Amino acid sequence: MQYNEQLAQYGILAKNAKAYEMRQDKIILSNIEIEEIDLKTLEEQKIKELVIENSKINNLLFAQINNIKLFFGCCNFKNQVIAREHNFINTIAFTQCIFETIVDFSGATFNCQTTFLNSIFKAEAFFDHAEFQGGVSFEMSRFKAETSFINTKFSAKQGNNKIAKNNFQDTIFEGYTFFDHAEFKGRVNFESSRFKDEVLFVAINLDKCIFDHIEFNKTKFIKIDYKNAETCTFRNSTFKDTLSFENTDISKLEFDNVVFNGIVTFNEANFSNKPSFTNCTFSNQFNIEHQYIKYSYEDIIEETQDYSQLLNYRDLFRKLKSNRIAHHNLIDASELHSQELYAREFELQQKETKTIKEHIEKWQLWFYHKLCDHHTDLLLNLKWLIIAIGLFASLYFISRLIQDISILEILNPFGICFSIACAFIALILYWFRHIERLDFFASINAVITLWIICYKPQLIFGIANLLGNIKYNGFENFLITIYTIVIGLIIFSLQKTARKNSIVPN
Repeated sequence: MQYNEQLAQYGILAKNAKAYEMRQDKIILSNIEIEEIDLKTLEEQKIKELVIENSKINNLLFAQINNIKLFFGCCNFKNQVIAREHNFINTIAFTQCIFETIVDFSGATFNCQTTFLNSIFKAEAFFDHAEFQGGVSFEMSRFKAETSFINTKFSAKQGNNKIAKNNFQDTIFEGYTFFDHAEFKGRVNFESSRFKDEVLFVAINLDKCIFDHIEFNKTKFIKIDYKNAETCTFRNSTFKDTLSFENTDISKLEFDNVVFNGIVTFNEANFSNKPSFTNCTFSNQFNIEHQYIKYSYEDIIEETQDYSQLLNYRDLFRKLKSNRIAHHNLIDASELHSQELYAREFELQQKETKTIKEHIEKWQLWFYHKLCDHHTDLLLNLKWLIIAIGLFASLYFISRLIQDISILEILNPFGICFSIACAFIALILYWFRHIERLDFFASINAVITLWIICYKPQLIFGIANLLGNIKYNGFENFLITIYTIVIGLIIFSLQKTARKNSIVPN
């Protein structure tokens, strides 16, 4: 086969080499078919820069240490490109190139900027144990088969600007993709990338990664004895299949406008702060320990900075509640419903201009929040029932005592001593903070309720007492009427709370 003799002296075996330019230390080739390029021979001939455009290249042979500045534009590499454990001192760029077979830069060291821009890898691509010291860009490239970055070091340090040193923007990964123990010292931009098959992130520092407008398929984040990310943020992205966080230890995890179409699992995942989910959609099972999505009323007040954030909380609780109901987790759904009502209650408090209906809703939510924690706390409901009976009995007794002080004579002295002892014990427990204030009042009123049961249990039934022959004064009639309304609401709430706690469907 006839090759260009002049180029052959430089280690380039090319046919039909009509369009080429040779300078003192630079060779420019265009629109030719190259059988072989031997970079070691080029270096021996003192060539410092090689530019090849719109050409077909069968074999590219690297030197063990490559000092030549390389640029390949719109080239088609027909055979394997292998540079295992090679060293690249100068810049190397592949722009709009096609790699027909395996590309293997495992163990290679790139000392300057490396570029694989808008290129297509039709077969497997391996960058295991490689080190990119000057930054690397795979922007707009396409990997059609397995892609591996195992123990790869992206060592370019981040400067003062926000431009990522490592760029995978608009990159498409069609096969299995591995970022296993990859080390990022600068930022890594995955913006607008697509992972069409499974991707595995193992023990990487996710706080360096930019996940924005990304389409994921099966995705796993796994920690193996490695200091994982402090902060990890996903924005405007879609997880089309399963998402799994396993053995991760993340300080802050944020999802903003993210769609979860597959099953989401947090297995042995620890978070220093509760994960944040803003404007997210949950279409399948969402498995996370309830403690990480559980918010008390005080938590919502503390973490809410503005009105819009409050609406986001309510939207999150509503969506998670629907997700739990759809997958028959009614206990967590009930708690999430309470959290949704917390957010609504605080929302109405913060709202400056309210309609009459909203004013009524605000006080209704406040009432059921205090009474039974929105039908989730049966014990709290029972405490208020006892307090209501005790307060009514106390006021009624005072009214009767004013009219006839002789009723004290019928009280059992042992009962009085027992009541004083119980009250003293309750006071001591409250004083030393072994019980809360509400528990203290419930204890006192429990003793009073016991007196009612022993002496006049019919008083518990409220307005039914007005139907008898006993005459009551105006205050007592008013007291019995108000008591009947209050006790009716409490008993109604009690049975509803009991049903929810036993998970009996409506």
